[in-house]
Amino acid sequence: MCAREKQRLMKYGMQLQGTDAVSLWDSTTRSLADFVESTVHGVAAIGHPQRFFSLLSSYQIRVKEHIFPDHYLYQKKDLVFQ
Repeated sequence: MCAREKQRLMKYGMQLQGTDAVSLWDSTTRSLADFVESTVHGVAAIGHPQRFFSLLSSYQIRVKEHIFPDHYLYQKKDLVFQ
């Protein structure tokens, strides 16, 4: 986390927390701890996607980042990765 992000967090008291991953394919839920040392496709359509990817990395998850516009309405074809 960079100094600017830390300042913003302190100013607004916001932080991203999470312990579970939800599949965009079928809505199944698994603990992030299940993915430690794994490589995953992380999909984000939020204003500051790096915060989400940093959360995943904090669990020692290797992330292939896929960034979409804020509030993007996903279609199945968007979630097909090679």
